Amino acid sequence: MGGEAEFPIGEKEGEYFKISPLTLSTQKPVFIHEDIVEDLEPEDFYVRQPYFERTAGNGSSIGSQNERFIPIFPVLGKMFDETLHIGGEAEDSIPFEVFKKAISVLPDRKEVRRYLDARIVHILGEYVVPERDYDADRERLIAHREAQLIGAVQQKTLFQETKELKKEIFQVAYNELNKMLNDNPETHSESEWQDKILDIILLLYPKYVHKEKSVKIAKDQGYGLVDIMLFDAEGFVDLIEVKKPQVNGVGVLRKALYRKNYVPSRELSGAIMQIEKYSFWLSRWGKKGEKEIQHKYSTVIPDGMKIKIANPTGIIIFGRDGNFNDEEKQDFEVIKRQYKHIVDVLTYDDLLRRIANIIKILE
Repeated sequence: MGGEAEFPIGEKEGEYFKISPLTLSTQKPVFIHEDIVEDLEPEDFYVRQPYFERTAGNGSSIGSQNERFIPIFPVLGKMFDETLHIGGEAEDSIPFEVFKKAISVLPDRKEVRRYLDARIVHILGEYVVPERDYDADRERLIAHREAQLIGAVQQKTLFQETKELKKEIFQVAYNELNKMLNDNPETHSESEWQDKILDIILLLYPKYVHKEKSVKIAKDQGYGLVDIMLFDAEGFVDLIEVKKPQVNGVGVLRKALYRKNYVPSRELSGAIMQIEKYSFWLSRWGKKGEKEIQHKYSTVIPDGMKIKIANPTGIIIFGRDGNFNDEEKQDFEVIKRQYKHIVDVLTYDDLLRRIANIIKILE
């Protein structure tokens, strides 16, 4: 006669069920949170794995009759010299989702087969050429599974919990910038443009933690005035020039071609040259400059930050490129790459595209 039988496997302690070591063949008890007990399945305790069994006269074969069930908790008990807590808020507890995901990436029939293929090719590959890279096949499979595990954990703890807030912030930035660009450029002063754009730059370049306008730096004779200086989290300083979208109707490219090529407008060339000179003067200023900047801005930069000057680079925000034809786009990209080691040239349309793509990712 068939039927069901019940027998105790542990006892309740607070929010956890304490499972006896005798039940799970572990050295220490395992604690499972009360909220996940009903979600447990047999496969959470045992891992189904294939294995090869040599049978006389039949060679090696693999099939359902050659699968075995390996208890997971004795394995974990040998790997980690701690009492395991699954779920709940106990110190060092393993989230149930992560626990299940870890089990799901253990070797299955496909990975075992690829491992055997790779081992055989490794031995015989010196004598015959295999039809494909079996070792790479196995590595790709393992990398894919690990990426699934890492992605699931990080997405839960970092991305999912903050994406709505991030999306709202970037949406506000996009709407504000788009509105300013659709207004008459003369409606806003260059100082207003700088303030709005700097907030967006700090969003798009999170390494920067502070900004200062009108920073005085030493040059060959006297002092020069940097429009805006950026401070990164390590204390290194960089430069940024923010120009209004149109300077007297002038864009980032000259209207007249030079030998059938589009070249930078005089205003853009001047902005690039200005960044280069400021970078040169800052580097010349060196340690003395670090001390002066440190002293002047010690009350506004984070405590403990040490100012450093080392090959400062720059960012230029200037002009529009939304109406460029294919030739203009190509030549403008060449221009940007030509100066990439010195300055990152961005149009206002670049900013809009970057923010829009971030919003799409967050969605």
